[in-house]
Amino acid sequence: MNLWLSITMLCAATVTSGCLFPAAVSTMGAVGSDAPVVWNHWGDGQGQRYCMARYDDVVAAVLRAGDALDLELKEKRVDRNRAFIRFLDSENERVDISVDRRSETMTAIKFDVGWFGPVAFGRLVDQQIVAELNKP
Repeated sequence: MNLWLSITMLCAATVTSGCLFPAAVSTMGAVGSDAPVVWNHWGDGQGQRYCMARYDDVVAAVLRAGDALDLELKEKRVDRNRAFIRFLDSENERVDISVDRRSETMTAIKFDVGWFGPVAFGRLVDQQIVAELNKP
């Protein structure tokens, strides 16, 4: 009985909240962190995170994350509202990071490792970005 109730509640939450359901589930892991974040995996080697953080701070955190993971900075384009950063690992696997200013205090981060790239690589870089944002 409890299993059916749990499944029913999960289905109801998914149907009634649409794309916000991953936000509710993902924020459970962010409790206690300084920068509130919401993460969503799109599939096809892509994922996205929204952060309650300033654009300039997020761009700096992306660059520090690349340094912390000892990745090669292959490309960097930073404009007023959008940044594109490409990192390579020692096996020439790439991760593209796009940072978009959504408001003065909200920023979107998208990672893309390509159709056949390792999604775990993108998720690790993404997690390191959040760790860099939360450093004092």
